[in-house]
Amino acid sequence: MSETSNTIETIRLTAKTIAEYVPYPLGVSFKSEVLFLNQRARVILGNYPFSTLPRGINGDTKSFYLRIGQEKTVSVQIVRLPMEHLLIVFEELTAETARDELTGLLGRYHLNLIGNRILEQTDKNRKVAIFFLDLDGFKEVNDTLGHEAGDAVLKGVAKRLLNSLRNTDLCFRWGGDEFLIISPGFAEKIHAALLARRIIKLISEPFSVKGRKVKVGVSIGIAVYPDDGKDFFELLRKSDLAMYEAKQRGGNIYMYCSKAE
Repeated sequence: MSETSNTIETIRLTAKTIAEYVPYPLGVSFKSEVLFLNQRARVILGNYPFSTLPRGINGDTKSFYLRIGQEKTVSVQIVRLPMEHLLIVFEELTAETARDELTGLLGRYHLNLIGNRILEQTDKNRKVAIFFLDLDGFKEVNDTLGHEAGDAVLKGVAKRLLNSLRNTDLCFRWGGDEFLIISPGFAEKIHAALLARRIIKLISEPFSVKGRKVKVGVSIGIAVYPDDGKDFFELLRKSDLAMYEAKQRGGNIYMYCSKAE
């Protein structure tokens, strides 16, 4: 057995030995491979296959958030040890009552709680994209089919958004027919456009409501950290302004802070 294999096995056995004495959900990793998760961590993660760290989690990354299913979000803290070993601490976001009652998405409470934290602890070689979304044509759905149909569309939109995102992307309901997405780990600013296009295509597909086909669109404003600002709420404001400009240009498009795409 090689020296590296011996080291990994020693770390694995040591972690397993002390796990029952550790009062929090804990994992141990070597480079990107997760060697061990204690029972508390496995309870939080459930069936999520956490065998390797998500792509883009390296370098100076100190924490990230992991979405598990549609109803659980977990904070993952990384403590760097010698020789490329990592200690991984898991914590499920509390205050679940602050989730949006209609869609089950994270709410403004969580946005205020973690917005700047995500920026501060992002790998210096990576970018974070903030997407501000507003539905096009949603008022007509409410006016013609009623609020019950409108609620059904909002639930459908939330489900499609979650299905279009990575597990490290976070989705919030801002209010009404507005949504917010925080997507960390981009290598280049242009990569945010790929996600925006996917979202527009997905939301534009008809919804089935009360036996009828209902169509809405979505206008998206994008601000990217650190290119467009260093403070989360500055980026939020800029993405909101970009969204309004996209809507003024006819909707169902995305725009960066500076120009339409």
